[in-house]
Amino acid sequence: MKDANGKWQKPPPSYPCIETADSKMNLDEFISMNPKVGWGSVFPLPDFVSNC
Repeated sequence: MKDANGKWQKPPPSYPCIETADSKMNLDEFISMNPKVGWGSVFPLPDFVSNC
């Protein structure tokens, strides 16, 4: 992670980033609230709470 000045707070790992030929960065798919994007289901809060 970098600070406000763009300097590393901690050094990055020595190994390369995890990626595939199809995807270099898929974080947006994991945080998307669009039910057509990524894996899993998106629930309205009342449904989510009742399923816990």
